[in-house]
Amino acid sequence: MPIMPFLVFGIGVDNAFLLIHSWRKWALIEQRELNENKENNQRIDTFAQRMSNVFGEMGSSIAITSLTNGIAFGVGIFSPSSLMSNFCLCTSIAIFLDFLFEFLIFAPCLPFIKWKIEENESSLKRENWPLFGIIKFKKER
Repeated sequence: MPIMPFLVFGIGVDNAFLLIHSWRKWALIEQRELNENKENNQRIDTFAQRMSNVFGEMGSSIAITSLTNGIAFGVGIFSPSSLMSNFCLCTSIAIFLDFLFEFLIFAPCLPFIKWKIEENESSLKRENWPLFGIIKFKKER
């Protein structure tokens, strides 16, 4: 049982990386389209459209991995060992909850990541090394 939280945490982090990768990819596509249509001054993508693109691209991948992991541990519930059966039951429930929380809690937090990236975007492009700005800030104090 002590290993179960780390196992579920690893699955959740993998899903989070998939969502963030897709979110940032669609942000770059949006920026490219916005630069191409500067003369029209119209916003190409909204939050809802970007989120639907992210879920359309990565939602099935996250669902399939969560489903296969849940089924694998679900089969382990029928193990004759009660310790193994309890471990598989708890892990399959945790994987299901992880799947729900990815879409209900983590995904709505993605706009905050967007705002933070847009704030730091110009400084990161100038510096070419993200930690340089932090070191420079500490030296100024």
